[in-house]
Amino acid sequence: MKTKIILSSLAFATLFIFSCNTEAKKETPGTEQSTPATAAAYTCPMHPEVKSDKPAQCPDCGMDLEKVETTDSASH
Repeated sequence: MKTKIILSSLAFATLFIFSCNTEAKKETPGTEQSTPATAAAYTCPMHPEVKSDKPAQCPDCGMDLEKVETTDSASH
């Protein structure tokens, strides 16, 4: 009886750990995380590292990505 309880607890703990790890790796299609050197038209207001070339939702918080107005640094 104790063996069944221990094995059940171990299986539950293993499933819980793996489910937590896979949740962090999910990405919404159409969004990508890139370096600041890459220009993008849309970004998350809470996670500026999340950028996309089209409207989408942030994979971290689910907020709609907002359009970013790019300025030409040569005109200054």
